[in-house]
Amino acid sequence: MTSLSLVSEVRISDESLTVQIALIEHEGFRLTYAGPLGGEPRAAPSRTPRMPASPDLPAGLALMAQRGTGYGGAGLIDAVNLTTGQIVNPRPTGLRKAAPDKLLLEACDKISGLKAEVAISVEAGAIRCHTRLANEGSNRLAIGRCASLLWPLPDWASSVRANYGSWAREGFEVVHELDAGAFERISRLGRTGFDGPPAFTLADHRTQRAAGRVMRAGLEWSGSHRLRAERFPNGAGECCAEVLFEPGEMVLEPGGMFEAPAAFVLLSEEGLDGMTALSHRYARARNRPAERHKESVAVTRPVHFNTWEAR
Repeated sequence: MTSLSLVSEVRISDESLTVQIALIEHEGFRLTYAGPLGGEPRAAPSRTPRMPASPDLPAGLALMAQRGTGYGGAGLIDAVNLTTGQIVNPRPTGLRKAAPDKLLLEACDKISGLKAEVAISVEAGAIRCHTRLANEGSNRLAIGRCASLLWPLPDWASSVRANYGSWAREGFEVVHELDAGAFERISRLGRTGFDGPPAFTLADHRTQRAAGRVMRAGLEWSGSHRLRAERFPNGAGECCAEVLFEPGEMVLEPGGMFEAPAAFVLLSEEGLDGMTALSHRYARARNRPAERHKESVAVTRPVHFNTWEAR
């Protein structure tokens, strides 16, 4: 079996959270640790188990995974070169630390000229992801989908919790078992509605209000979207959050750029109540630019304004 080698590894932290990512030859960008500050010494690059009748180098979940490499998930993007008809397939080119709390994953398809960048940062106990595409080639590129978030599905996750609803029954919670196969939620209305925000929560079978492992992933977007959590036959899996494009809606002209909306990941070992506290902390920490000085200032919201939609 061909051996794998570590190309580089980068770690970022805030006051409570650490994320560590490795670039591994033939496997791409792998999450090696995400959790409380101080737990990273036990981190190690994950290895995808090699099953019988499978390639010597099994394609596991990389943070910029791409179909056409033996990977069976959705991957980061689906794109086609409209001139040649070839599938766009960016390959990892670099992993670097842009700031103490921010790192950049970089990839490029040299044939089409597409450059892809995923920025991952930690702030207020949350992990934020941004995906950016740039067409530096001479051909038009059709973007079928572009994930804001592509994240490993935890091996302990046994259920998905999501919100649904309609008028007078908004946001009620539905729990889906996740032993095998996929959970998918799609909004095609062009806006969020009575059902709830574009987010879902993963929990293990022992999770309660005040104890248990919980992960929440969401998209900071109010338009059409797709959320997905999938468990693969080999036990691995992926979580995706992305804008939902209409057919032919997104075409990158030469020199064109597209930046997907941000997505977030929250991790709690203190049950559903702990996840709620993390969500509130993250929401309250979000800043907005001051109009005059163009600086970020904290926003105080002593009053909550609720909107009511009447017809």
